[in-house]
Amino acid sequence: MPTQEEKETYLLIIFYGVCDSLADDVNPYSTKEEMGRSLVSSLNLGSKDSIKRRTKRRIAQSYHERLLAKKVILPKDDILKELGKEKTVNETVSAWADIALFELEK
Repeated sequence: MPTQEEKETYLLIIFYGVCDSLADDVNPYSTKEEMGRSLVSSLNLGSKDSIKRRTKRRIAQSYHERLLAKKVILPKDDILKELGKEKTVNETVSAWADIALFELEK
């Protein structure tokens, strides 16, 4: 069974990849460590609230699909809920790690 730290590392790597992908390029950071220390709101989500909401939904969908492909269950609603809080990416990932179900845990 993966430890909390292993879960957080894995989830951050996947989230960094989603945010840095060509389809969802919202990541202004060079490393996952730098991104992890930054606030979620510092990602390039858009300037208007409606655009930010749409971008967060798109990222949540991409992240959810990528995790499912890796056999990690994390509901899209839980992803969105944490993206809406004013926290660092590391704090957000930690909250996801608390609720994500990794196939090894079944």
